[in-house]
Amino acid sequence: MSLVLKDVVSGYFPEVDILHGISLHVEGEKITGIIGPNGSGKSTLIKTICGFIKPRKGKIYYKEEDITGTKPHILAGTLGITYIAQERNVFLELTVKENLRVYTWPLRKNQEIVKKSIQKVYEKFPLLKTKLNDKASSLSGGQQRMLELSRAFIQKSELILIDEPTAGLAPKVAMEVYEAMNKFKEEKLTVLFIDQNVRQAVKFSDYIYMLRSGRILKQGPKEQFESELQSLIHEWI
Repeated sequence: MSLVLKDVVSGYFPEVDILHGISLHVEGEKITGIIGPNGSGKSTLIKTICGFIKPRKGKIYYKEEDITGTKPHILAGTLGITYIAQERNVFLELTVKENLRVYTWPLRKNQEIVKKSIQKVYEKFPLLKTKLNDKASSLSGGQQRMLELSRAFIQKSELILIDEPTAGLAPKVAMEVYEAMNKFKEEKLTVLFIDQNVRQAVKFSDYIYMLRSGRILKQGPKEQFESELQSLIHEWI
């Protein structure tokens, strides 16, 4: 159950390429991290996979099916692929419980599944259960992120794509989000996320790709990057 990109070329404007022949393999039931400095093409990569940007060249496969250029709602509704954007995407004026009910809308015809899905969220994110009647606007940034991550459990996702999961969060709060992401691995789900936080991305990934100027500069298991971590951090500063 893997995601494969072959020689993908993509960009936002005609004849202006941001990704230059990207090929990668995201192994099933693992956490794969994409790291790289600002402007390296990380967000363009994940938006291309999600169907927000159609690649000019190359192919994208999921479970050996060609999904190149497939619209985001089809990926989510048919293939079980959930995209969690960098921008917070919760309904701030709704309570936590109401947000969870919104996430269950596609499952509304089977209330038994809805009930089980929400119960799974309570098991994985017990903190949310204590705040069911609180408005999402009262949650911390990390708790709002946790609420977003819960969507993947409710929607029975098999592949979760996350854009900058801890952007703008304090280090302690960011750690809570990374720990929450680890819960996907416990459920044998597949995660691909992009991050500028090299140290934490390496810590929580099984395999890592490093981008620079729209190309893969380096790739390997986390152990390889752990041994080079300090030099990578100095290189970016």
